[in-house]
Amino acid sequence: PLEAPLHGVRVEIDPHDVLSDTLASLGLRSRVFCRSELQAPWALTATAGDYAHFHLISDGRGWLHFRNGRMPLPLSGGDLVVLPRGEGHALSDRAENVPAAIDYAVNARRGDLACFTNNGTGPTTRIICGSFQVRRHAGISLLSLLPDVLHIQGRGGKPPEWLAGISALLGSEAQERRLGRSAVMTRLTDVLLVQVLRHWIHRSTDRRRSLLALRDARIGSVLTLIHANLERSLSIDELARQAVMSRSAFAKRFTELVGEPPAHYIARWRVERASDLLLNTSLPVSEIASATGYATAAAFDKAFSRHFHTSPGAYRLHERERRPRLVTR
Repeated sequence: PLEAPLHGVRVEIDPHDVLSDTLASLGLRSRVFCRSELQAPWALTATAGDYAHFHLISDGRGWLHFRNGRMPLPLSGGDLVVLPRGEGHALSDRAENVPAAIDYAVNARRGDLACFTNNGTGPTTRIICGSFQVRRHAGISLLSLLPDVLHIQGRGGKPPEWLAGISALLGSEAQERRLGRSAVMTRLTDVLLVQVLRHWIHRSTDRRRSLLALRDARIGSVLTLIHANLERSLSIDELARQAVMSRSAFAKRFTELVGEPPAHYIARWRVERASDLLLNTSLPVSEIASATGYATAAAFDKAFSRHFHTSPGAYRLHERERRPRLVTR
């Protein structure tokens, strides 16, 4: 191991990444479950479920239909649409509903990659459909902070520059039956979600959404401090000094941007981090308690049980049993 820095060599350590922390806490599972190459007339439909949908329009045009009376949304080549709430919806080649439709969401539950084609004679539309799902008990889910529909529009039939590379790779993998295709597409879909969140965080004007606090220099620096030091007992005074604000002004601004007071935010993130350690490590409960800022295992047990309505040990056992197991064929 390197014991001392080499002469003239500078080492830079990246600051703590709050968005990555948030994603890690969700137990995110993402996948592509179908690609469609459909000629008009066509329609696809999905009932409500416990996963968020996304649809990437590779070529052609279509309409997204909602079940809540909202007007249909026109889609064209290069567009990406994300429905974070898992609401029932449909896609079709026309603004009015088409009764005979394929329930593509059935395949989402099976986990296979299907290809849908039809016998239409009209213009062709190519769509890649997938989903994001978070672990049950994920607290205030990052997906729940998003709008009901995220519509990222392409231009001239092509995706925005930041989306173009991922879109092309997903399309290529969906078309070819290569070894490792499922693994590659899963990771590309993870990257797709991160890019969508980055885009939304930097473009959204909805100040009520807590992740937008990352854009605020003062509160963003406090969030970074909190996430990098969950094992420490951080006082409001210390956080206010980090933000270079008075205690009262800091508490007010933090609550406005994040949606909850600093103490509540820290308490929630401690148990969220603890749940991640329970699921993904074999650390004893006492060590997890210490690593997430609890003075005693008893204090940790009480806080965890209040948040998840079960003990840390029972949570670890139950959630691990619910995880899908690898099946070989």
